[in-house]
Amino acid sequence: MKKENEIIAKFTLFEQGTSWCSGKVGNLNFQAKLSDKKEDFGIQKSRVLKLSIWKNKTLETMRSFSDSCVIDYNKQWIHKVKKEYEEYFEAVMELINNNFK
Repeated sequence: MKKENEIIAKFTLFEQGTSWCSGKVGNLNFQAKLSDKKEDFGIQKSRVLKLSIWKNKTLETMRSFSDSCVIDYNKQWIHKVKKEYEEYFEAVMELINNNFK
């Protein structure tokens, strides 16, 4: 059951045969690259090898995609999860982990 003001993540694109997925989490966007299995260098030793979460408005004003991200992981942290975005990060990780075991 959805709690009031709960951040929800959902897929907007996940094509069969590809390791990339995209979606929305609250008012932000995300894109992730997944492995077939859990990896030591994945986020929290998960299947998530790359994860970017960004604001659309920020993307339009920044010089590079990475600069527009509020969270960015590419086998290591580029932009670590700040407290204000923890719920967004947790919602995306829950969505991915619950759909791909």
